[in-house]
Amino acid sequence: MVQDIYTAVIEPRFAETDMMGVVYHANYLIWCEVARTGLSKHLGYSYSKIHEDEVIWPVRRASLDYRRPAIFGNRIYVKTMIRTFSGVRLIYNYEFSDEEGNLLATATTEHGATNSDLRVINLYKVDPEMAQCLDCYVKICKEQENK
Repeated sequence: MVQDIYTAVIEPRFAETDMMGVVYHANYLIWCEVARTGLSKHLGYSYSKIHEDEVIWPVRRASLDYRRPAIFGNRIYVKTMIRTFSGVRLIYNYEFSDEEGNLLATATTEHGATNSDLRVINLYKVDPEMAQCLDCYVKICKEQENK
């Protein structure tokens, strides 16, 4: 059973930057996806298995708050937490930091649970094992938040 918060490590590519070596702002959304994919593996679920089970998590809403620029050549750490899980809705929070621990940005994405026809499903009914796993991770995130 997972007992820690997942953090993705990103190595910004030169192609993700502008002429000053600053990471282009839209890449943070791509890094959110990288972090979610990594979190799935961290929790014991691969994206391919999830899609085989016909569970799809389309993004309903995304927000980003930039504080400092991410720079080419510096690793980025994306702490990935689940704020809310209801069986039909999932909200992730992300914290982007650099190697020195400086907070670069925060983000939130909200997802709805659907089947392959994009009809809303309840994960507690479709995949109770995965739902329980997500519930456990939410508890870990809340414990971390309260420290």
